[in-house]
Amino acid sequence: MKKNDSFSLLCRCIQPGTGAELEVIAGNSEINWHGLMQAADRHFASTLLYYQLQKKRILHLLPEELKSLLEQIFSLNQQRNRLILSEVNHIASLLNSVGIEPLFLKGCAGLIMEIYDDVGLRIMNDVDFMVDEKELSACVQAMEADGYYPMEEVNLAEDFYHLNPLIHDNHNIRFEIHKRLDLEYNPQLDSDTILAQSIVKKVKGGVVRVPEKSHFIIHNLLHHQLFNRGLFEENVPLYQLYDLYALREKDEQELDWKLIERFFKEAQFPDALYYPLGLLDKYYRQPPPAAIHAMGLRTLLIQVKRAYTRLTS
Repeated sequence: MKKNDSFSLLCRCIQPGTGAELEVIAGNSEINWHGLMQAADRHFASTLLYYQLQKKRILHLLPEELKSLLEQIFSLNQQRNRLILSEVNHIASLLNSVGIEPLFLKGCAGLIMEIYDDVGLRIMNDVDFMVDEKELSACVQAMEADGYYPMEEVNLAEDFYHLNPLIHDNHNIRFEIHKRLDLEYNPQLDSDTILAQSIVKKVKGGVVRVPEKSHFIIHNLLHHQLFNRGLFEENVPLYQLYDLYALREKDEQELDWKLIERFFKEAQFPDALYYPLGLLDKYYRQPPPAAIHAMGLRTLLIQVKRAYTRLTS
């Protein structure tokens, strides 16, 4: 099985639906399960693969050692994410005591918003949160007094949008404190706007904030598609697309797609919205929102198909 075949099979495994199609594939051909695992690992989708195979009741198709490995990965990620949420509670208590309500971003925000079906689904390298720049000094002082310290050998520029990551000897979680978002090039949605319109969430330790849901999508798409250089590449990590998929599955009616589309058009990056929506349709079988201008999406997908044909011909 070639690399592209393994990725195609991975998409079939994680798509919604029953496992009947995969039962037929497994019965009629020899599957390169190790290739499938490698594709899942590249896309940080091992936990998603395990969850969907379990949900479809077809885990028995895997060789026993791979089934056991996926179970361990999923269990360990559940434990880690529960530890992250526990530390979020602690940081909420710590920062609330000095008048700060941290705004959590990206994957951790998704956990707090409970957009995932299981706490173990989302794999995270670190935890990002933002505070008002006027609160930055008090935030760092409170965390350092609690035992946090900057990672060694990480020296970010002073004008970088987040500080050097902070770590603690009691766990292996890395926290990145943002003084602004990485999308300041566009005045239509700056850090002050996202902070002002953020949503308060009660946690066991106090209160934290998460982005308003449409802002959550805008920030994630910009960060992943542009700043991680994922736009127009077939290797866009599936776990990044899953944030958008999961939020749409849970709260589609609460999303302001007109606002989202207007932002990307005014920012002159409409493809950063249309292309991921096209990939969701292709990889997850999740159709584009009815509110999105269909012609713009269709036109882009035609361009993508032509470009992909030229690259593979």
